[in-house]
Order: sequence, then C-alpha cells, then structure tokens
Amino acid sequence: MSIEDIAIAGWWGDTFFGSGGARLGYVSVSRDVTDRRHVEESTRTLLANVITTQEGERRRIARELDDDMAQTLTSVLVGLRAVEDADDFPVAREAVGVLRTSLAAVLQGILRMACGLRPSILDDLGLEPALELLAVDVAREGDLSVDIQVTSMPMPRLPEAMEIALYRIAEEALSNTGKHAAAKTVSVVIDQSGETVRLVIKDDGRGFDVATPPCETHLGLMKMHERADFMGGSMTVRSSVGRGTTLCVSAPVRPPALVSARFPS
Repeated sequence: MSIEDIAIAGWWGDTFFGSGGARLGYVSVSRDVTDRRHVEESTRTLLANVITTQEGERRRIARELDDDMAQTLTSVLVGLRAVEDADDFPVAREAVGVLRTSLAAVLQGILRMACGLRPSILDDLGLEPALELLAVDVAREGDLSVDIQVTSMPMPRLPEAMEIALYRIAEEALSNTGKHAAAKTVSVVIDQSGETVRLVIKDDGRGFDVATPPCETHLGLMKMHERADFMGGSMTVRSSVGRGTTLCVSAPVRPPALVSARFPS
C-alpha cells in the first residue's frame, strides 16, 4: 500500500507474538474509503445544484407575483373604490367592466403559473400531449414554429420521474430557443427503442460556440444536464454560430433508481 493509499484508507491491526516474545506476524485490515468520499462529494454537489434550481424557481415565481398579479390586484382595489364613489349607474357599470377585465388577467396569470409549476396534462395524459400543449404555448408567445414528432405510436407511459425530467428539459430548451436563438422553426422528436428513450430538439437559430456558451444559455444547459443525469442518462449539444443548435438526450427507460424516485418538478 502506497503512502497515498494509506492517506485515503481507514486501517487497523494486531501484532502476534510467540511465547519467547518474538513477533510472529501482523494482521491488518484496511478499508478503502475513496469511493465513499467520491459519493459524498457528488451528493453534496447534486444537493447544491438542486437547491440552486429551486431557489431560482422561487425567485421567478415571486417576481411574477409582484410584477403582474400584485399590480393588477392593486388596480382592482382602486377600481372598486371608483365604483363605490360613482354617482350614477353608467359610470359604475363602466368601472365594473374594467374590473372584470383585470380579474380575468389575474386568473390567466394564476393558471399560467400553476401550469408552469406542474402541468396537470402531464399527469393525466402523459408526455406526448404535454409536449404538444407546450409547443402551442411557445408558438403563441413568439414567432416560432414548433413541430412535435413521436416515432413510437402510441407513446407508452414512462416512469413519472422520467416524464417530468424530459418535459422540463424540453421546456427549458424551447424557452432558450424562443428568447435567445432568434430561430424560426424547431423540431422536437421523442423516440423509444427497446429500453432507451431519446429526446432530440433541433432549431435553425443563430447557434453558439459550445465551448463558451452565452451567459443566458449556460445556466439553462446546466439545468438540463442535471436532469439528464437524474435519469441515469446523458445529454449532448451540437451547435456553431449561424448553424442552429441540436440537443440530444438519451436515457434508459427504467433504471432501478428511477422507478421509485421523485425528483423536483
């Protein structure tokens, strides 16, 4: 055992002596703790990444609540005071119409946030319908055409944790494409062959240098890599300036640790 091995191992032992006091032998037991320390460090890193992601989501939700809903509800309170102080019916009726429009906007905001936190269609119908609805929402928000293709028909239900992870990866990728890629079209392909599922997202946007991605893209890529790791899979990104971006996620359908796992949504 080298000095380096001794430094990273736990060991203990006993020396055996004969009746004349001569040493007959030495028995030692060593236990290499390198793997355990590596697992502990990986677990700490993973936990830190999960906490960072959760805090980022909480910050985003708090910002939406403050910027959108709080301001709208404040205007509703002002409108209610106007109705209360109105001297004639036509003025009050007009104010009520404005209030109804404002409350409808608040309701839409709440529904949008609830869907962002956990799309119910993912639980009820599965990954394919959830991705189709996501594509409609992305296309409606920006000038972007999104095509969803499923090569295995019908698409079988996957483990819950895997469906969540694949959906969030697609959501993050489409969000990055819509905000930063200046793309016109993007295709999303889901393929399940045997015990492997693949998610491929390709756009015709401006692309970037994979070695040094832009700051606004880097965090999103980190989050997607983490989710691919959660599934026991891998993610590759191919891109170059002016040539679009292709993202490919590959993962085993039912890795043992994933069947009962519940990862952050």
